[in-house]
Amino acid sequence: MLKKKDNRSLNKSIDLLRIVIMSVLFGAVILLFVFKLAVLQIIEHDSYSSEAVLKTYKTRPIEMSRGHIYDRNGVLLVSNEKMYNVAVQYSTLDGLDYNTSLLKFIDFCDKHSIELSENLPVSKNAPYVFDEDYIFDETKEKLLNEFIEINLLSDEPLFGGDEAFYNYLCKRYGVEDMDTSSARIRLLVGIRYDMETHSFGYFDNYVLISDVDERVRTLITENLYSMHGIVIVTEDKRYYNKNSLASHVLGRIGKLDSSDVEYYVNEKGYSYDETVGREGAEKAFEEYLHGYNGIERIEIDKNNNIVSSEVLKEGKNGYSVNLTIDSEMQRIAEEALAEQIDTARRIGLSDYVSYNGEDCNAGSVVVMGAKTGEVLACASLPNYNLNTFSLDIDLLNSNEARPLVNRATLGIYPPGSTFKIATAVAALSEGVITPNTIINDTGRYTAYEDYQPACWSLTKRGYGHGWVDLRAAIEQSCNYYFYKVADDMGIDALTKYASLLGLGQKTGIELPESEGILAGPEYRDSKGLLWNPGDTLQAAIGQSDNAFTPIQLCSYMSAVVNGGKRYKATLLSSVVDFYTGETVFKNKPVVLSEVGIPSDTAEILKGAMKSVVDEGTASSVFLNYDYEIGGKTGTAQVSSGSDTVLFVGFAPYDDPEIVVSVVVEHGDQSSRATLVAKAIFDYYFGVNEKVDGE
Repeated sequence: MLKKKDNRSLNKSIDLLRIVIMSVLFGAVILLFVFKLAVLQIIEHDSYSSEAVLKTYKTRPIEMSRGHIYDRNGVLLVSNEKMYNVAVQYSTLDGLDYNTSLLKFIDFCDKHSIELSENLPVSKNAPYVFDEDYIFDETKEKLLNEFIEINLLSDEPLFGGDEAFYNYLCKRYGVEDMDTSSARIRLLVGIRYDMETHSFGYFDNYVLISDVDERVRTLITENLYSMHGIVIVTEDKRYYNKNSLASHVLGRIGKLDSSDVEYYVNEKGYSYDETVGREGAEKAFEEYLHGYNGIERIEIDKNNNIVSSEVLKEGKNGYSVNLTIDSEMQRIAEEALAEQIDTARRIGLSDYVSYNGEDCNAGSVVVMGAKTGEVLACASLPNYNLNTFSLDIDLLNSNEARPLVNRATLGIYPPGSTFKIATAVAALSEGVITPNTIINDTGRYTAYEDYQPACWSLTKRGYGHGWVDLRAAIEQSCNYYFYKVADDMGIDALTKYASLLGLGQKTGIELPESEGILAGPEYRDSKGLLWNPGDTLQAAIGQSDNAFTPIQLCSYMSAVVNGGKRYKATLLSSVVDFYTGETVFKNKPVVLSEVGIPSDTAEILKGAMKSVVDEGTASSVFLNYDYEIGGKTGTAQVSSGSDTVLFVGFAPYDDPEIVVSVVVEHGDQSSRATLVAKAIFDYYFGVNEKVDGE
């Protein structure tokens, strides 16, 4: 049996053994950790440090699609097609080394004959001097000026005949130690300049090549692993389903430029590289069509691969916009107008008589709902193909016929005799005449010694119209009758009612529009000129200073036939969520002004315009027409050129639903405009459908 002392010794030995074993194990673990740490820090340092840097979470915008545009009947007018772009992406650049990544891509493109372009205003071939022949557009010039201003270069001698500007950029972009005389470095500098002027950054890719074909897309996709920072991104390419149809109405889109930043970026929260509506409905309804982008968080590994992604903020596609336009009516209006322009020019050229229609090359048609202000057709010729706009822009800008101008809302024309209806409204409303007032047209108005204008009947036929009442005066377009009426009434009453009917007033349409000119003392005074009694006579028949847009003429005529209400013109029918079908906005008619034409007065004026079509100046076109309509022709004399001709009309006669205005510049004969209107009425009444069905 062991003694007590021996037991203590044994226990101490065991404890000591335990401590030794634990120390050895602990030391082994420490050594293992040290070894592992050494491996991570020294042996595999480059690999793991690279992965640690690149395998990080970053955010990027989720691009959403722009809304579609439809006509009033659901016909698709504007949609989107997928376009593939090659871009530089900030979040995937290798250590943010722009030059290394870009040069590798430049060499790749050179090897595979892929063309790269840039907009640096420096010569393409050495010596790389500032290119005085560089073709600037408005955007390129703004970008260069902003670059100069931001970098305080306005006082620097950089833009002479040497390489000072190019050398400055080489130093700025860190390539001054490279072979700056080589074409690849010149291209690199150009791309870097574009990236900077286009605000390349964390949320804004810079597109190197737009709309690449399948060959290029495949080549680049197969080599993305070796080109950090280069990505292929999809973008919606706007597609106009009817090419040139309603080009001025639909408009176009484009990238933001410097003039847009304050509104779109600072106020609306757009990013710098976004696309917005530049003209037409695309611009007018931008707030509905654009939608807003989402935000996505991505994880990228060392091989430039996206490991995972998470949506932080859902985006929303733009809404669908339904226009008031009837695309088939629009097509008929454009084709009929084009036919009459071609006919006028062809006949004018064939007879060798000056100013007989040979200079006819443009015109406009507007069709409007008589009780709503909805624009059913809005044609302006010449027009242009929306899908090839960027390719055709130089030709469009150099075309003397100015195809980029929307004549329907911006062109102003003397209204000619179409204005006589406004004179009649004013005279009837003021009690100056009654429908039965008879005036003897002797051919020449002789109330003033120094100004004695003749009626057109005297000029062309050698005698006046004789005794005529209001209906006959409108039917036969008797100038003398309206000279006398305006002389008795005075210019103030005439301008008052003409203005209430919408002449010389903007219609409120969502497109840019001219205000027009309403002749009178106020306008003359604004020009520092006097108004004379003879001017009142000319104003009454649509001459003098009077000049209005085709859409104003349409709005004016609708007010006459609907009892005096002038509705706001509009292209917007409704806005709909494409996915849910929910109506976001439904447009309603808005009254801008009201004359208050009594129903019996309106019937008298309508009846007079029906006589114009049945027996008067438009009867040759509407001979034996199956439907009752009304209208008024007009001829505006041009100082140097063929007469511009007009027609305004309405249908159906009993309860007008549509109003049409037509202007044919230098069309020479009023029948040109009337035939265009007839094509519209034929479509409205289904005349062609009935003929086809027989």
